[in-house]
Amino acid sequence: MKLNKYLLGFSAAAFLSTAVMAQTPHRSLWVKKRTNVKVLQQLSLNYTKKYKVQRQKALNYARIHNLPKVVTHENGVKSYLIKMDDCGNLIYRKAFNLKSSQTIGTDELQQGGSLNLTLAGEGMHAGVWDGGKVQGAHELLDGKVTYKDNASSYSDHATHVSGTMVGKKFSPTAGQKYLARGMAFKADLWAYNWYNDTGEMSTAAADGLLVSNHSYGIDLSQVNDPSDYFGVYGGKSVNVDLIAWSAPYYTIVAAAGNDRDAGYNPSEGGFNILGAEFATAKNDIVVAAVKKVLNYTGPSSVKMSTFSSWGPTKDRRIKPDISADGVAVYSSVAKDPVTGQLSTDSYDVYWGTSMASPSVAGSLLLLQELSADLHDGAYLKSATIKAIIFQTALEAGSDPGPDAKFGWGLLNMEGAAQLMLDDYNNVGPFYAELSLQDGGTYTKSVEASADGELKVTIVWTDPPGTAQTPALVNDLDMRITDSDGTVYYPWRLHDNLNSKPALNDGDNDVDNVEQIVVPNAVAGETYTITITHKGSLEFGSTQDFSIAATGTQPLGVTSHELKDFSIYPNPATSQFNLDVPKANGQVNVAVYDINGQKVLTQHFDASANLSESINVANLTSGVYFVKIATNGKKATKKLIVK
Repeated sequence: MKLNKYLLGFSAAAFLSTAVMAQTPHRSLWVKKRTNVKVLQQLSLNYTKKYKVQRQKALNYARIHNLPKVVTHENGVKSYLIKMDDCGNLIYRKAFNLKSSQTIGTDELQQGGSLNLTLAGEGMHAGVWDGGKVQGAHELLDGKVTYKDNASSYSDHATHVSGTMVGKKFSPTAGQKYLARGMAFKADLWAYNWYNDTGEMSTAAADGLLVSNHSYGIDLSQVNDPSDYFGVYGGKSVNVDLIAWSAPYYTIVAAAGNDRDAGYNPSEGGFNILGAEFATAKNDIVVAAVKKVLNYTGPSSVKMSTFSSWGPTKDRRIKPDISADGVAVYSSVAKDPVTGQLSTDSYDVYWGTSMASPSVAGSLLLLQELSADLHDGAYLKSATIKAIIFQTALEAGSDPGPDAKFGWGLLNMEGAAQLMLDDYNNVGPFYAELSLQDGGTYTKSVEASADGELKVTIVWTDPPGTAQTPALVNDLDMRITDSDGTVYYPWRLHDNLNSKPALNDGDNDVDNVEQIVVPNAVAGETYTITITHKGSLEFGSTQDFSIAATGTQPLGVTSHELKDFSIYPNPATSQFNLDVPKANGQVNVAVYDINGQKVLTQHFDASANLSESINVANLTSGVYFVKIATNGKKATKKLIVK
């Protein structure tokens, strides 16, 4: 389903204007009203206070014992002393920068792509926390960067990551730099260093930030026993989950790490080496790095990099979550690679999960932009974004289902956007944001659209757990039952990761993601989705969750939905025409601007087909929504006024 169907023939240039107001102050207020701002403000104060104490303890200990604040490794990578943890261990942090690239279908959402979209992130903000100052004067980032803290030392890594997220789009005639454009190349950047990240993330979330990237983690080579951190749900993981729980529209994206070629856990074949912090939280999106996929023809098309860290977590959760290209990414750097001097036009090629992660973060900002365009400025919850991208991910690995290498598969931005468009057009695939009551049950019956695969994914932002314990707090359970009573169960990891595929023969009681695949669904047959929960729901009497499904027939049209009306021309200049077939009685027309303000109303009486012209000459150029109500039915269409 192409976007030009729902836009009724909008030109690419006209649709581009829809992004201009995507995250205006009005839209940031929309996010804040749906965010627990008071809790986040208190978290910011608490995290900042604790960080300062832990930071000072680390500096004092390092000074007394003559330990370095910066460790330089043989390959030139540097690790920085961050804090002393609650157990008295010094924590050094490093950027995950072994070098990287991107082939995740984001170009299909941009101008000239297969979906006829022109998404670029215009008017939106992305956040980046990293190990230094972004070179905001770089030609790829000039005019885009707002420094939000006191970072002072310019960082090639931070600048490279930022270019991948939001770097400008140059003309094809600009030569090599044309290849360096970012995913959301018209978005702006809030830039931070990594020292007090959780305190600053709390403040940014309270200010309405939608997406942030974190391409760093613990330097396992600098701790006494790395196994103490492998897969552990630690204090940092708890903090990340609490921020996400308090800010349900804030999506936190993090790199999995580059430690698989360091020789850790040799008896486990490369599994179970995720360092605690972001990589083991529940509510963020952890990204693995794979090689470039020039043409996806099946799971074998996706080749794992040599360095990307594999999961799972200690409690057997599926981590990493998603894969993106992380080999040979070309992007901006702060300094000339030859002279080492600060530069405004230098580029380099890097490898690593550090580069895979920002390509995901920047791309997900485009899904928020698309949601706002489709649904009167409404954004997606983070759980909804996860449900959509896990549902549409391209299969990777040797066996069906998720694994602890690739997560749910290769990020498929084209498929994710297509699902959103299909949902908008009610052609079958759908997603929704729902709530489960304590002790309640959610059921939904769907019909398979064709013989083949029917797939459903649910995701929920789970309350923060307790450090060092199994992480899941609210355990939701999904089942699909066919008309013969056959029950289908969600995927879960096998205990033997080296040789066994994921299982789907019973409960998944560890992940806050559940996905069920009915591999041989029968066209037209009814399948019932049932969602319940174990025990009592913590942190309140309800648990919000998001659902996404493909392989389904169009949802039934209820009696209050109006179909088959049209508006044209679109874009309009001085007027547009309204056609409503089989109208009977009063037809009420209301036009709203993108901020939800009603700017025009008209009423018509009809006893047959209605065809009327509506004057919009007094409206300023921009995006509007035309709402029609007649005979107890209603519907909305988008209108561009030039």
